[in-house]
Amino acid sequence: MAKAILGIGDALVTTCMAETGLPHAWHAGERARTVGRLSLFADMRRQRDFLYVRMNAAQLDRKSLPCPNLSLSPCLGR
Repeated sequence: MAKAILGIGDALVTTCMAETGLPHAWHAGERARTVGRLSLFADMRRQRDFLYVRMNAAQLDRKSLPCPNLSLSPCLGR
């Protein structure tokens, strides 16, 4: 999907500029951010990292506020 978005080239940015009135730099940045996120999730999916839950241990004696036990893993469908 990321390759397809990049494959469209500047036609995508030009169309978005015409429809929204926002500058080229804004749309180019959004395209780069979107492609980056899609690539990240695709890499995680290929590596199957999403199957392994990482636990952040509770810090009950923490001074400001107690830190609860939180699961740190992306929410991806299988």
